[in-house]
Amino acid sequence: SVTHLASVAARADHHFVVEKHVVKGETRTAIRSVSGSERVSEIARMLAGDSASTESRALAERLLGR
Repeated sequence: SVTHLASVAARADHHFVVEKHVVKGETRTAIRSVSGSERVSEIARMLAGDSASTESRALAERLLGR
C-alpha cells in the first residue's frame, strides 16, 4: 500500500520512503527502506510535516506500539 497517512504507515510490516530530487533540471527518484528510529522520525514527519516536534515523535512511537 502507498500512503501519506501516518496511521496506515505505522501498521505496515515494512516502510519505504520515496524521495524526489531535482538536480540541474533533471528529476530523479529514490526509494529507501526505513526502520528503527529512522522509521519513528518518518512517521513523526508524516504527522507534523517537515517540522516534526517532540509531540509528533511521541505519537509516532505510540502508533508503532513502542
